[in-house]
Amino acid sequence: MSGLVIMLQCGTAHSIAIGQCLVTSCQANSVMESSVSNCRSYTDTCYAYAMVGSYGDPTTFKIRNCTACNAGYTLTEESVLVGNGCNKTYTYNTCTGSGIVCDGTCDDCESTDWVSGANGVERRTQATCNTQTCVCSKMFQSRCAAGYYGTGVAPLGEAPCTQCPSPGTSSAGTTSIDGCCVSTGGTDSNGTYVYTQPCCYS
Repeated sequence: MSGLVIMLQCGTAHSIAIGQCLVTSCQANSVMESSVSNCRSYTDTCYAYAMVGSYGDPTTFKIRNCTACNAGYTLTEESVLVGNGCNKTYTYNTCTGSGIVCDGTCDDCESTDWVSGANGVERRTQATCNTQTCVCSKMFQSRCAAGYYGTGVAPLGEAPCTQCPSPGTSSAGTTSIDGCCVSTGGTDSNGTYVYTQPCCYS
C-alpha cells in the first residue's frame, strides 16, 4: 500500500509578492508617504506591497503629487524612499515659497511729517517700500523742535531737548547750544539795535 501524502495550504494567498509594488486603487487607510503643502491641485497614486514577514492583506501607500500651487508658491521636486518590502524611491512635486504675491506696492507704508510732542521733541516716520518683495521698512526719527537743542532722544528721566536761553532761538534739529542764536536785534534804554550777524551762545 502506497503512502498517502496530504498537503495543506494555510493562510491567505498573496496577490502581490513581497518586494513588488504595483499601482492599485487608493483606500481610505492608504498610508501617505509624500509630504506636500500649498497645493492648489494634486493627483494621488497608490501602490500596494506585502509587508515583509507579514501574511496579512497587502498594505497600500499613497504618493501625492502637486500639479499646481497656491499663489506665491512654485512646484518643487522632492523624493521619498518607501521601504517595508518595496524599497523604491518615488519622486513627486510639492509647493514651496513665501506665499507672498508682490505687485510692487506695500500696505500701510506711508511716511509722516514731523509732529510736535512734549518737551520740545518732534517725531516722524520714514517708510520705504521694497517693490521687489512688497515689504515695508519703517524708521522712527526724533529731533528737537525750533527753539530747543539736543539729540531728541535720552535715557528715561533725562530731557531729550533743552530750550534755548532767552531771547535765543534755533532751527529744528539743532543738537548743541551754539546753535541757539539771537539774530533780530532789539531795543534797550539807548534805543533800537540790530545785529549785523547772528549772535550765538557757546
